[in-house]
Amino acid sequence: MISLWILLVIVVILVAASMTYVILRDRHRMPSGDDDAASRTAASAAQRYAAERHAVQARNVGTHNGPGGNGGY
Repeated sequence: MISLWILLVIVVILVAASMTYVILRDRHRMPSGDDDAASRTAASAAQRYAAERHAVQARNVGTHNGPGGNGGY
């Protein structure tokens, strides 16, 4: 039973040390220009997709004849 507790303590210490290392490493990491460019590219692609989706939905308004046959209104 004691060996199980010792193993558990060792695992907890290793997990805590690993988490501390990753947190400190990421805190000191400086973003590069590539990160900013990639972020801007992703944001513009998302906006373009949203605009295209909005345009398609606007074109489809009134083309669907619902139960009353009045374009869904």
